[in-house]
Amino acid sequence: MSYRRLFVLVLLLLVGAAVRRTRPVSAGDEWQPISPEELKMTSVPEAPGAPAVYLYRQVDRDDSNRTPHEYNYARIKILTEEGRKYADVEIPFFKEEGNIHSVKARTIRPDGSIVNFDGKAFDKTIVKAKGVKFLAKTFTLPDVQVGSIIEYHYMYDLNEGYVAGVGRPGCRREPPRRRTKEASSGWSRRIFPHFRSKTTCRRRTS
Repeated sequence: MSYRRLFVLVLLLLVGAAVRRTRPVSAGDEWQPISPEELKMTSVPEAPGAPAVYLYRQVDRDDSNRTPHEYNYARIKILTEEGRKYADVEIPFFKEEGNIHSVKARTIRPDGSIVNFDGKAFDKTIVKAKGVKFLAKTFTLPDVQVGSIIEYHYMYDLNEGYVAGVGRPGCRREPPRRRTKEASSGWSRRIFPHFRSKTTCRRRTS
């Protein structure tokens, strides 16, 4: 192999690596890289005194098929002792509408070391009435302290006849957000042209 071909090959590899580092996370990815600034963060100017802050929140909805699904990714910085409560994650959903699966989570300590969540997520009943069962998929991230970053992602598969992102209330007050990303296709693209802060529950549309 000539030096010129070797140079071109190395250049292409470097460009490809740079693109992978800067692209948004997708359902096939595990985790986005963590910056030194995120590890050092102790507060956010736009929300003074906030116990925690979303560093990144992503929702990708796809209603193009008969059975819609929604991919969710969240990264939260714990800023105060009160913010440690977000280590107890609750993901609300209606049992008759779909199922949450493929939950993965981890804790990044302030020194950058990582503790993966290797436990099990459980279904917790929030409201049970005639014909309706409102649940939350719950799990607790390990070794969360002030200065930690927690992140998790999961997939929500909806049954036929439901639209992702419609009318789902949050279970508790969420932290402020710094970066958000939403991608929609099918009916979700028409209903949700912009990101909304509480789009993690659904209502039947027919």
